[in-house]
Amino acid sequence: MDSIHNPNETLWEGIFPEEDTYQIENFLDRDELKFIIDWYYKEKPQQGFYLQKKALQFIGDQHNDPAIREILSPKIKDKFGDFRLYSELHNDVHQHSADFICEQTRIFGPHTDAITHIPKWLTQKDIIIPLWVENDAEVYTYSLDQRCYRRGTHFRKGSTDTGTNVYSNVLRDGYELEGINNLNGTEIDHNFIEDHIGDRFTHSYFEGLTVNSVEKNIPGSAIIKDSSVVHGPSNYNLKGATRKLNISIRMFKEVPDWDPNTLFSEINFEACNKRTYYNNEKTEITQD
Repeated sequence: MDSIHNPNETLWEGIFPEEDTYQIENFLDRDELKFIIDWYYKEKPQQGFYLQKKALQFIGDQHNDPAIREILSPKIKDKFGDFRLYSELHNDVHQHSADFICEQTRIFGPHTDAITHIPKWLTQKDIIIPLWVENDAEVYTYSLDQRCYRRGTHFRKGSTDTGTNVYSNVLRDGYELEGINNLNGTEIDHNFIEDHIGDRFTHSYFEGLTVNSVEKNIPGSAIIKDSSVVHGPSNYNLKGATRKLNISIRMFKEVPDWDPNTLFSEINFEACNKRTYYNNEKTEITQD
């Protein structure tokens, strides 16, 4: 069964010009890379939280953290002009995990990350910066031909899981919804799945989805993609790694006439992923 947070959400096709996913080499230099990695492991016991039994370990949502304020924000502004981050804009009671440094041992399936409920501001680009991959394994991020003009959405056709994200939709019944474009019937690229996904997900997740590009994860280089692009990480377990560390940023641009339905969610938050904070492991907070 699908999990849809807002059946009346406002779609956003045509708001921004579109381009294929690309990389900016050496977006972070060696010193910046080392600073951010060291800062993450130093601060994780104080600021960090985890989901899914520590398969996903985060520091997030803080635009004033030095990794973002002093290093990333000036670089992003230099490349893309004025922008904002979710933590600078929202007044959500149950905040979404939007901008974060994440160490993960479990890969995400195909998904998008758009944040669409804030008037006058809309995510245009997602920026993914690999920081570290165990054993220097060869890891990739794939972008698909399909685009989704809804809020962040996970594509899990055929899944029997019942997990619910705090903000993102989860599609299990099928992908034929308004605002999801370029679906390719029932085609499944089994060669891509064999090379990059393995047995991590049922193949039906990728039904109707076709590969546009596969970007190698190079520590310090930035992968830049439109927020509408369905994408995901390759299964680094296939390449000799059990974990990786990366930065993920949602870049909001001002859209003065963007007037969306502002409902955050109508799903009971007790059904959603819960954060457990390292500095108080007895307290679980209902935020994704």
